[in-house]
Amino acid sequence: MLRGKRAVITGGGGGFGQALCVWLAREGVDVDFSARRVEDIEKTCALIAAEGGVARGYLCDLAQPESISQFSSQVLRSEKPIDILILNAAQWLSGTIDEQSSTEIVSTVSSGLTGSILLTQALLPLLLKSESGSLVFTSSSVGRQGRANWGAYAASKFAT
Repeated sequence: MLRGKRAVITGGGGGFGQALCVWLAREGVDVDFSARRVEDIEKTCALIAAEGGVARGYLCDLAQPESISQFSSQVLRSEKPIDILILNAAQWLSGTIDEQSSTEIVSTVSSGLTGSILLTQALLPLLLKSESGSLVFTSSSVGRQGRANWGAYAASKFAT
């Protein structure tokens, strides 16, 4: 059912996003993913390669429109349709709101919300070429019920 499909996943360098990359590669899906750190990309690719799979990882900070543009340009180099777009990434920000700078708050909300929308817009041409394209926004338990000191991160997950 999934073999031969193409997936693009944000936040594939760790946690749930990494687990999605590994699982989809096991199922025979062509995986492209983003992460904010080279070492995280290498780790995810190594996990997939150890199981005989192949994935392509790219640097992308969803809080930065230029980074989104670079990532989407790399993904769009292949004309293969995108069958699954999973928007999983969101920058973590801990502490109370009075301890967080406005720059940190804007960056966190942008990575989880605005960046995901801009990336979807950029990749839409290949998503629409798929016969069964799926767009998936992941949330979090704090996207359903807020918790103290989770401010901007929770807000970005509530929005998705």
